[in-house]
Amino acid sequence: KKHLKTLPPFYPLLTFKVVKNTSAGILSERLTKCIKMYGLATKWNGKNPAKLRCSTNDFLTFEINLWKQESTPAERQSGDSCNVIVEIRRHEGCCVSFHRLRGALFKVLCETNRNGCDTNQIE
Repeated sequence: KKHLKTLPPFYPLLTFKVVKNTSAGILSERLTKCIKMYGLATKWNGKNPAKLRCSTNDFLTFEINLWKQESTPAERQSGDSCNVIVEIRRHEGCCVSFHRLRGALFKVLCETNRNGCDTNQIE
C-alpha cells in the first residue's frame, strides 16, 4: 500500500479496472499467479515498484500500472485494504492478442475479490 501512489490529476487512463477493498499484497500474489500462468517475461521498474513491464513469446509488450484510488474517510478507517486501480497498456504487438490477454489478466485479478471490480469508473 505504501508503494502505491495516487493517480496524478491529468493522467489519461486508457483501460483499467478498480479492484475494491484489497491490499497491495493480495494483488501482488494475483499478479504473480498471472505471470506464471501465462509465462510472461517481466521487468520491475526500480524507481516505481507499482509498474511492471511484461512481454510474451509472440513479441507482445505491455505495462501493468497500479494506482491507489482516493479513499473516503470510512475506507481509511478500515485499515490495510484500499481500492486499487489496475491499468494495462499495450506498447507493441498484436492488438487482438493483447485484448485477449488483458481480459484474462483482469479476470484473474478480479475473480477472487468478494467486493468485485468496477470497469472504467473513477469516483
